[in-house]
Amino acid sequence: MLFLFLLFHAFAAFGLALIAGFARISLPIRIWLFHHWGIFGKYLVELMECPICFGFWEGFFVGALAYPDVIRRWLFMVLLGCFTAATNFTLARLGRLDEEKNAAD
Repeated sequence: MLFLFLLFHAFAAFGLALIAGFARISLPIRIWLFHHWGIFGKYLVELMECPICFGFWEGFFVGALAYPDVIRRWLFMVLLGCFTAATNFTLARLGRLDEEKNAAD
């Protein structure tokens, strides 16, 4: 059961990172945040466009919601965040997203 949760979570988190950081549909939101929220908006856009960073925080917050035991929740949050960041890194490298971003810069 845990394996299926982690597998589903890995692909769902990567899809969410793609939509938030690379999709054309989120571009107006990222541009608006960049120009209207000051330095916080610039950092937020950088976070959204980095699949590893976005994956860690997404996994961290999903871990807070998914794990019922309050005592061990922090450990699960950090571990799920690291797992999500690692799978996002692996899938981004397989999909060559880092090369596309560097070519656009």
